[in-house]
Amino acid sequence: MNFEYVKEPQGKFEEAVIEAGYPWVRTNTIEKTRMADFDPSYIDRLNAHSHSGTNTHLIVDGDLRFNVKRAQGGDLDSREACDSGDICYQHEFYVLEKASYSATTTTGATFVEGHRCLSPTTAERFMGRGTLTARPVAEVDTKQLPARTAPAKSSSKTASSSVGSWPRNLQWPDDDKIMAWLRGVVFLPGPPTSIAWESPVATEDDMAARRCIERWFAKEWRQVSRRITHPVNCGELHGYINDSNLEGSVGDDEDDQDDEILLG
Repeated sequence: MNFEYVKEPQGKFEEAVIEAGYPWVRTNTIEKTRMADFDPSYIDRLNAHSHSGTNTHLIVDGDLRFNVKRAQGGDLDSREACDSGDICYQHEFYVLEKASYSATTTTGATFVEGHRCLSPTTAERFMGRGTLTARPVAEVDTKQLPARTAPAKSSSKTASSSVGSWPRNLQWPDDDKIMAWLRGVVFLPGPPTSIAWESPVATEDDMAARRCIERWFAKEWRQVSRRITHPVNCGELHGYINDSNLEGSVGDDEDDQDDEILLG
């Protein structure tokens, strides 16, 4: 199976994040942060959350102020990233795995989020927002799932990598069913990677699909050491030359709290 982009990443900002070593990208927009009158339909901040792997945020427009919980003592480390060299020097902010962080904005912000490896929670969120879909590999005429995985495909514009082939006699589940499965998993990136499903499935089709998904994530997280580069050449992206002094957070000692970002 593959997790594939519904529409391939495009534009210089998404391409820059991919080239920096984050193959899973999505562009998000949030409104100016309001400190009162909380309205769940008004997306004006990134609530406190963490990710299973290293992730980054490249500012396209506006500003974001990040508050990162450090592992030692639980102190908050605040950093600002924005689109203009006249306001601040930093245009990208990356966070290490399992570090808890939140963000607010004074003007509103559009930014590209990028992930070194795709977790089940991020996959479900990207699928729900129309960025990714889960598809079987080309059908084969067999009643047995393959014992070996297919080699990964490499592309600068797609992060999908196939795992095995899908038997022609079985029915692949739709994205809604796969998203429901992913919402209820306990994920340990490993090594070795493991997925514990919330509820059992009864049909041969669904059991086979889950085995494919498990193998896909196991393969994906064997690539956790993908090379990443910082800083991204943000000055040229925004039309001027600027040497960004980028700093990531230290990792958090606590267990992963999943990686859901509440975005529209």
